[in-house]
Amino acid sequence: MSMSRWRCMLAALCSVFALCGCTAGKGPFLQVQMCLTDKSELSDLTAIMQSLAQSEGMKFVDRSDEATKEMEQLNKGVSGLRPFFSGRVVIMSIRRHDGLGMSAGNLDDSLVQFSVGFGEGAADPRDARKFADKAIGMFEQHWDVIPVPAERGAFPLATCKENSGDRT
Repeated sequence: MSMSRWRCMLAALCSVFALCGCTAGKGPFLQVQMCLTDKSELSDLTAIMQSLAQSEGMKFVDRSDEATKEMEQLNKGVSGLRPFFSGRVVIMSIRRHDGLGMSAGNLDDSLVQFSVGFGEGAADPRDARKFADKAIGMFEQHWDVIPVPAERGAFPLATCKENSGDRT
């Protein structure tokens, strides 16, 4: 299997682990992707998630620094090969006490391609859908939001280009 295929698989697996799991054995009921215009808009995405968490009485967690360090450790185990993920890993989530929430993570090495998964936890599915609609509406004020087919999961989009050229 080619290294690029391994990198893509690893990115997809990281996305799945980061975006799933509001409750054991239960994946996201909805997943979307979006392309930020450039990496400077990461602060906008973070601010939207923090604002949503505050307005909904949820907890915001940013594991990006820890996840980047974890990926650096994984990269040490592949000496002689190109690193799996050479840039910054972004993993942020917001959760309510009953597990309702969402997680966002970057795909591949990009700081402009993001996948967002919505989990209902033990909440009423109607409440979960209303929450997802609200979050998606906030994202759509800034970016094109693309639904991810449930049967395939999120993968990097060819139409999503990083304008800055610098992935760090």
